[in-house]
Amino acid sequence: MSLRSVLLALCVAVPSATLTSSLSACSGRSGPPGVEAGEAIPLATLPFTELQIPEQSRPGGAEPPSVIPVTGPWRYVGTTRRGMHKYATAVPIRPRGLFFNRPQPGMELRTTDGALVRYDRFGKHDGFMWSYDRKELIVYQPERNPPPTDDLFTLTYPMAIDREARLNHRWSGGQDKEHRGKDWKDPKPKERFVWATIQDDWDSREGLLLPAPATASWALTVPPSGELHFVSGLVEPEIRETQGSDGARLVVEVEADGTTTEVFATDLAIRSFTPQRIDLSSYAGKAVTLRMRTEPLGTPDFDYAFVAEPVVASRLADPVRVVMVFIDTLRPDHMSLYGYKRDTTSKIDHLADEAAIFTQARSVAPWTLPSARTLITGRHPEYYDHSTTLPAILGEQGWATAFMAGNVYLSSNFEMHRDWDLHRVGLWPTAEKITDDTLAWLEQHEGRNSVVQVHYMDPHLPYIEPGSYRHLYAGDGYDGLREEFHLSDVRRANIKGRPGVQAYIQDRYDNNIRYATDQLARIIERLDDNDILLIYADHGEEFWDHGGFEHGHTLFDELLRVPLIVKAPGIDAAKLDVPVSLLDVTPTVLELVGQPMPEPLDGQSLVPLLRGEPGAAERFESRDLAFGRPLYGMERWGVLHDQMKWSTTEGREALYDLRKDPEERSNLLLEDPDDSGSNYRIYLEDALGREVGTGYRLNVSRSKGPPTHGTWAMCTIPKGFKAAWPGDDPTASSEVTVNQYDDAKLVQERLDAYQILGHPLPEDLGMAVEICWHPNHPGSREIYLIPEGTMADEGPKMMCSAYQGDASGGERATFTIAPHRQSTLGKLRVPLRKVDFAQRGLILQFGIGPIPTAETQPLSGQDDEMSGGLVAMGYQVADQVDVSSTCEPPAVKLPDRRRPADPKRAQAPE
Repeated sequence: MSLRSVLLALCVAVPSATLTSSLSACSGRSGPPGVEAGEAIPLATLPFTELQIPEQSRPGGAEPPSVIPVTGPWRYVGTTRRGMHKYATAVPIRPRGLFFNRPQPGMELRTTDGALVRYDRFGKHDGFMWSYDRKELIVYQPERNPPPTDDLFTLTYPMAIDREARLNHRWSGGQDKEHRGKDWKDPKPKERFVWATIQDDWDSREGLLLPAPATASWALTVPPSGELHFVSGLVEPEIRETQGSDGARLVVEVEADGTTTEVFATDLAIRSFTPQRIDLSSYAGKAVTLRMRTEPLGTPDFDYAFVAEPVVASRLADPVRVVMVFIDTLRPDHMSLYGYKRDTTSKIDHLADEAAIFTQARSVAPWTLPSARTLITGRHPEYYDHSTTLPAILGEQGWATAFMAGNVYLSSNFEMHRDWDLHRVGLWPTAEKITDDTLAWLEQHEGRNSVVQVHYMDPHLPYIEPGSYRHLYAGDGYDGLREEFHLSDVRRANIKGRPGVQAYIQDRYDNNIRYATDQLARIIERLDDNDILLIYADHGEEFWDHGGFEHGHTLFDELLRVPLIVKAPGIDAAKLDVPVSLLDVTPTVLELVGQPMPEPLDGQSLVPLLRGEPGAAERFESRDLAFGRPLYGMERWGVLHDQMKWSTTEGREALYDLRKDPEERSNLLLEDPDDSGSNYRIYLEDALGREVGTGYRLNVSRSKGPPTHGTWAMCTIPKGFKAAWPGDDPTASSEVTVNQYDDAKLVQERLDAYQILGHPLPEDLGMAVEICWHPNHPGSREIYLIPEGTMADEGPKMMCSAYQGDASGGERATFTIAPHRQSTLGKLRVPLRKVDFAQRGLILQFGIGPIPTAETQPLSGQDDEMSGGLVAMGYQVADQVDVSSTCEPPAVKLPDRRRPADPKRAQAPE
């Protein structure tokens, strides 16, 4: 038993006892159990007393090249099946991708005479080709001789140029994108430049960039038992033009009582970031100047010295370790801890007697990125950019912070590295590797309060459990489904009507749950009763519960229900059947460790529930919980109110009574004539904290062929639209622009430009909405149109005109809600009007959705640099397309016969 627990027991036994500082566990929220008094001073929170850095660290002071020479030496590596000869050399940039089926955005290989070389990962064409991976660039050529020469190829990669520039103060402001390669913006202030985030292989690190020679110093008072902690190394250049740095040295000095003492020195090396701990206890209580100097060992070229996580902190006898275990894709009803028939979590089932088990925890979305953003902010994910994160709050108090992960959506490309001292995202790391890394990190930060989020990828496709687990629950595989199957394999296997294969897939899923939780048990064994443990998932997984498979596509509970387990000092074991959310994780951790809550927060601390405070359960049961944000398809939103679960998509609504219908089979709003969902739209507003609009949606269908043309539309309504916006499209299957005009003359000019006749403007025009679905995007994206007036009065008068084509010509139509269609929400929720063009159609429907604000951000699950990894994980992502083109009005006069609205192109479905 820890000293903290002894003192807690004393506090309970002797209520009048007075315990000092944060040991006063008797005082409730003012003194959380287990958090030891001690001082920590992150150097990032202190002003510099001295800061000297070089303007740049590149050979000869040359700016990063816009064209990168590929210099060799070249190595012959054999032939392809087509007889093409392969030569390899070191890739001259630092790639960020995980897979290399296509080049990164803007990456091109050219011969020195300017000819573009075809990219072909597998060398299936004739003539010059190329490909690359994390280490080598490979060129395919028809003849073995002569081999490539150093002056034959150049590589262009704008992202590498920008990243190299940001390592140098002179160019840290970045390039003017309109004049790339010519103009550089003003550099950042030195004080901002040096505090940076760098990438070291799979790791992102936050800290101090001190390119040698440099000096930084701070004034501080050393706390009791003070230690200086940091991780030091050299950042590898983003452009590998030469051999790189020839080494640098880091020196740490303490100036006290007029005397300067060197307390530490080490040589730095690339790809060798090393944790350091320096004893400063002899200076405890003294005001000192702490100084760090970096020195070149040879030339200063590429001497990008970096000091990560620098903090001066008291060494704690019994620090608190918060371990946040994030198991991807984990359904609670597949855990023996939650009563599942198999012993899938047998090595952690003892938590039933030690922890609080929440049986009604839900995510905010059915996929990883939005859920992960909510977990560390306590806010709805659309506020991520404007939210304070859990690692930021604890880091400012001197806590060590780390995030070990294995999902591309948790990578720095999606800003998930933000505020973590160490952020590590590997390529499908095994549960054993994640566990080993976590235990090593905890050992390195012994004596400090620390928080680590540990992400296990194993229950996510593809299932790659070790051989010893392969037949734990699953038999042999099935024809048509390879051993390491992906989502695409399951789709091709046509499994929907094959229950045996469906059961096999679930068996493999169970194997991986067992493997992940067996490894997790190794971490739990290392924790003591002063530590805090949370276990949760980002979402569940569908196994044909409602006809589908995997996740990201619906809001049924097989995707939203997640486990949530909390073990902490002073918290009794309990099973809590109260609706809670992943929104509540950050507030709970903050209260457990005695930190104040940031404002605003959308979640609530679960500590009152955990402590069994009177009225806590009732408060949570009466709270409305919002969810939505699917990865695929049109927007979906929902809310849980008093065990009634409501959701909406494409203007339709569903309501399930979870008390009577926990499997969500009987939609109580099916063919409802009375708009009974109106109250639930108010509950959704309350849960989200923003207005939910009720009106219409206009969207294009997926293209019927290559989507070469744009689709343009203008919609008007008496009194105007009070809101119009594009729905989220996380997979970037489309690109759309929405403009709003309240000038009748301008609206008429736009209609005339597209040669639209038969679209009279209402006298009280208000705000009109112009939409462009850009060319070259095959997908669909909905546009919400919320009238300022009532749908009953103004809806029948709403008019939209559309043009599909380009400057050379196209098709037009003008349409309204079909006369026999009701303009208000009622029993019938089928489309209100359809327009069929040759390439793709337009659909007008009802629309219900939360109105964006200045603080909300669209949710994007697409990143060109990581698209290969997303595809490999089974996610559907858009192809790279030209996004610069837009809708073009016809430059030629269209035939009059095409001007009026064609009834055949503006039909209302029966």
